[in-house]
Order: sequence, then structure tokens, then C-alpha cells
Amino acid sequence: MNTSPEIIEPNLDEEVRRLLDLHRGQWKHIPAETGVSYSWLSKFMRGKIANPGYVTLKRLHTLLDDRPVVPPPLRLTTPPAPAEPANTEPA
Repeated sequence: MNTSPEIIEPNLDEEVRRLLDLHRGQWKHIPAETGVSYSWLSKFMRGKIANPGYVTLKRLHTLLDDRPVVPPPLRLTTPPAPAEPANTEPA
């Protein structure tokens, strides 16, 4: 019987990508909590890590799966100023 991690959880990399996408605004905190660098996270999300490693993926999955998703802060913009009414009185 083959019990390798790749057989047990074949889509772990896809699930970690999904979770990282949900937590995109929180990536700066992940390196300190997992030992996985910000650069590695970025490369992984772009598909530049050919073999990310089961232990690394599992560590990320455990952290992100338990963490609540925090929506990104709203960007407040100043509404445009109302247009000046046209002067309709004769001069």
C-alpha cells in the first residue's frame, strides 16, 4: 500500500494556492509564522516553484486553513466636486 503524501493529498498545492489567494493581503505575516519567505510565496503563486515540497505546503495549509479571511481595506476616494451651475442670466 502506497501512503506517500502525494497520493493522500494530490491537490494540496492547488488548495494552498486557493488559500493564499484568499489571504493575499496578509502575506507579509506568513514568513514569520511558517519560515516560508515572501519571495517563495510569490513564486509559488506564479507557478515558478516546480516542486514546492509536501512539508512546506502542509505548513502553509495548516496556517491558512485555520486563519479567518480578512477582507482588504476599503479604498476611500474623494467624490468629484459637483459641477458649477451654468450662469444663465444675461450679462
